[in-house]
Amino acid sequence: MKTQSLKTSFAFSIAALLSFCYSDTLKSAEAIVLTLEDLDIKNPAVEVAEDSDLIIKIVAEPGKKKLNPLFEINSPAVTGDSYAIIGEVSCRDVTEKGYLEMWNHIPLVAGETQIGASFFSRTLGTSGPMKVLAGDEEWRPFTLPAMINDGSGRRPLRLTINVNLPNGGTVELRNLRLRPSLGTSPSKIGWIKPVVISVTATAAVFLTIAATIWMKYRKTRKELKRINNLDAI
Repeated sequence: MKTQSLKTSFAFSIAALLSFCYSDTLKSAEAIVLTLEDLDIKNPAVEVAEDSDLIIKIVAEPGKKKLNPLFEINSPAVTGDSYAIIGEVSCRDVTEKGYLEMWNHIPLVAGETQIGASFFSRTLGTSGPMKVLAGDEEWRPFTLPAMINDGSGRRPLRLTINVNLPNGGTVELRNLRLRPSLGTSPSKIGWIKPVVISVTATAAVFLTIAATIWMKYRKTRKELKRINNLDAI
């Protein structure tokens, strides 16, 4: 019974430690809903509908490979090294694979207001929220993540959203949101897995040894008690 109690207490302690590490490290900031006021529409072909939700629609004729930019977000309220634009996308008549694209414009030094460098994110995956645009698709989630993991503390001055449709088609976006921080970047949380594995493995070894010693101790006591009883007869 004591061995079982020891195992249970130790298991709860390890579970609590793992829960604290993962919840504290992987938590994200609340997403910010993007309204029409937050978007600087750059393409006159973009159609905007504001019923119950903001819907951005673009119809591309075959041969118009890029419709850049669709819109820009100036001075986005990004707070972390990693962030994302998320929402929902649908497409029709996309006969050749296309993708959404986000250009991230950042200063050379944190705090500067002049753009010094740019990099992009694209939805080029085969599944999930970073899946390519293809065929006819109903509304599904999309995400355009980005990371500035050089420790400089720089934040984007502007985000530019594009779409690439090599052979035309119709694309719609809705429920647009900015997730200003995705928590600690993967490069900083990579140490957690080996540490957790190491702690768990070490705990398992010690728990096994402790249980073995306890069982042998109990067995020895029983044997001594039996011998004492025989001597008394």
